[in-house]
Amino acid sequence: DHKKISQDITDIFSKKGRKKSKKIIKQRKQDEYQQKVEKSKQEREEQLQKFAENKREKIKQENIKRKAKPEQEKKKKRVKVSGSLLESEEFKTMVGKAGISAWNEQEDHKDETTEQTKQTVSSMLQEENTRKIRDKYDMEYDKGKVKKIRKKANPFSNPTNEFQRIENKGRKRYLEKEQKRR
Repeated sequence: DHKKISQDITDIFSKKGRKKSKKIIKQRKQDEYQQKVEKSKQEREEQLQKFAENKREKIKQENIKRKAKPEQEKKKKRVKVSGSLLESEEFKTMVGKAGISAWNEQEDHKDETTEQTKQTVSSMLQEENTRKIRDKYDMEYDKGKVKKIRKKANPFSNPTNEFQRIENKGRKRYLEKEQKRR
């Protein structure tokens, strides 16, 4: 070994030796690169295999879970808020998304059929609509029936405009009377 090392050293400092050492270095670099490539390939393959195994295992577990569900549980489905009426914009704006989920969480709605749910919600909507109508209109009743409906004055309308309108009406009437008098 010592002889070989001393020979290598002497070779390095000679012209031939320099060429040889360059070649050796180049070869080593190529070998290292090749090893890296092969290693990364192997690692990638291992990762893919692991991933595939995990996926297979997950699917197996899910299938087992699905099969294990008792028949009763499958049949008894809780009624979710659905159907054309329940998906209406009115209902959504009335209760909002949070309201719908709260509705589904409530104990007393769990065993309802879809029809019952629809009825409950439609009655809720009717109440809401009548409340909206009451807010907007004054109603005169006669023997329990609505006799007259008058729109309430909008409290948010511009009062100055309102007064202006009344004033103009008054002025118009006054001018008409004046013309008639002449």
